[in-house]
Amino acid sequence: MYHQSSPSGATASPESFTPAPRREEVRHLLIGPAPAVERTIRILHLLGYAEPNDWSRPIPLGEGGAAALAALFGAQPGEVIRVLTKHLLIE
Repeated sequence: MYHQSSPSGATASPESFTPAPRREEVRHLLIGPAPAVERTIRILHLLGYAEPNDWSRPIPLGEGGAAALAALFGAQPGEVIRVLTKHLLIE
């Protein structure tokens, strides 16, 4: 059986070794009419998932570079997008 020695001289078997968790990033997109997006953010806050200030500012869809996003998601005129980036520990 393979044993790994530590600087202190103690040994650990492979079965007892657990890798350190790594940090991963995930993004959430909310797309829709501004009042509905804001209400959803408040609900997620009440559930303890994210702080309202953690979300991006509303980006109007259909303007400038956001036009491509509007087409991709089938957004309607006047809708906005807000983005939340969460950092998760993955074991």
